[in-house]
Amino acid sequence: GTIRNKIIAGYKKSQIYLSLCLIGLIFTLSIMILYVGISTGLATLIGGFNTEVLPKFIWEYVAIALSSYIFITALAIFVAMLVRAIGGGLPIIIISILFLTMFGTIHSMATAEFDPVTYQTITKNTPLMFINPLYVIGSFSISSLLGDLFTINNYQFLSGLISPIAWSIVLTVLGVLIFNKRDVK
Repeated sequence: GTIRNKIIAGYKKSQIYLSLCLIGLIFTLSIMILYVGISTGLATLIGGFNTEVLPKFIWEYVAIALSSYIFITALAIFVAMLVRAIGGGLPIIIISILFLTMFGTIHSMATAEFDPVTYQTITKNTPLMFINPLYVIGSFSISSLLGDLFTINNYQFLSGLISPIAWSIVLTVLGVLIFNKRDVK
């Protein structure tokens, strides 16, 4: 009903879809700021930070997480528009996120290599990092177990930023195109 009222008020369908995306991004940024603030505050109170290694890792990880959340927002709005209800689209969104993340976890674990000099298992860079928007986030979940904690190489960082943002743009453009052609009943 809200979308129908906006169309009657004279807004274009593309403006309505893009406003939904903007509201989703504002909500995502709000949640991320709150999460990072609370996590950093609690971690500082509990044990502090290693100032030599962690600041670079923290801002890179937050940037990758933010771009991943932007992708999740674009995916959620796109699927909700296709299904015409967020309630009906929720299982599709959750299963998609779990599949994309778990694929990154399983593949990075399967392709990891052991370095006998440092006694660490190092995850390999793969082109799949640029295809799967949640690959890097999924591979981080296993990197702490493999001894590769607190390191993000340039390949991981770039793929963790570029892939989710590129997929977000694709989903938004497709969403606008499909929503413009749909009949709003």
